[in-house]
Amino acid sequence: MKLGEAFKEAEALVEQWELDKCKVKFEDHKTTCGKLRWFPKITKGNQCVLFLSRNYVLNNPDDRVLNTFKHEIAHGLDLQRNNGMLEKARGGKNLPHGARWKKVAIEVGADPVACAKDAYIPRRFVVVCKKCANSFERDKRPDLNGRVCAKCKQNDFEVRFNPAFRKEGSLLVEKELT
Repeated sequence: MKLGEAFKEAEALVEQWELDKCKVKFEDHKTTCGKLRWFPKITKGNQCVLFLSRNYVLNNPDDRVLNTFKHEIAHGLDLQRNNGMLEKARGGKNLPHGARWKKVAIEVGADPVACAKDAYIPRRFVVVCKKCANSFERDKRPDLNGRVCAKCKQNDFEVRFNPAFRKEGSLLVEKELT
């Protein structure tokens, strides 16, 4: 899904579910598909920001991305309907994915699960074993001194920039938004 399409889809869902003063923004999350920040009682009413991982949106199937939008919308609706209060467990611990949220998630059409375990968010670098082609990804250029391949036990690696990774502000990303 292109970023422009994703932005329009997310804004349409915010409008459809009548989330008060909710903005949609992209960020370069490395471990999160999306998140919702709730700012209670700023000026008149509430305000929330629905953040989406740019790399998650660009590298996952449209139906999975749409489910993430709905997941975050469910958080916003749950908070809006309950005056910004999260559900609490007996010990007082917050339950952002508790029974109350799950009911809202089902109402919105999202899978009532806490996170997408099979989501792919690319890392900046790909390390490839030159002997067996086994690979793994990292955010920082890895120090490979003394490291051996998990499959072939050799220590001959090549570090490449991951073409699936798109840094915020890149020309490619800017063109997709317009």
